[in-house]
Amino acid sequence: MTLAVLVLALVTLQRLGELALARRNTARLREAGAVEVGAGHYPLVVAVHAAWLAGLWLLAPSIAPSLP
Repeated sequence: MTLAVLVLALVTLQRLGELALARRNTARLREAGAVEVGAGHYPLVVAVHAAWLAGLWLLAPSIAPSLP
């Protein structure tokens, strides 16, 4: 395993955790009566972040040096 893959795995786990936290916070706010404005762009933001991570997963192993 390369260092790049290890770091990328940690970043991916962090982003998944952040997505779960955002969903939980959204649910809690809606239960308290909040109204979401401009939610139409959120799926695009998630798609762009997923594409960015997918691109890194495709590129990182091929260009990173291996750990000793």
